[in-house]
Amino acid sequence: MTQCAKSEIGSGRLDSVGHPVAANAAALVTHAIRAGLRTRPNDFDPAVCDRLLAGAMIPSALVDRAQKFRRWYKARVMELFKPLM
Repeated sequence: MTQCAKSEIGSGRLDSVGHPVAANAAALVTHAIRAGLRTRPNDFDPAVCDRLLAGAMIPSALVDRAQKFRRWYKARVMELFKPLM
């Protein structure tokens, strides 16, 4: 992994998660993965390392928009299935 790639790993921020326990778990996993990528990049498969790096570089505003759309879409789909429940 290049030095440039290593510096990009820590640049993303952890997006807000609705549940406090889930937020703590997400923060712990995110920290562990980022720390592992920085200190032991050879422990990760190159394909996994690239995917984690790509995910860390997604702007948080884009993630927020995608999550908002996902909630909206799920609500519309659940409305369609209401008569069947």
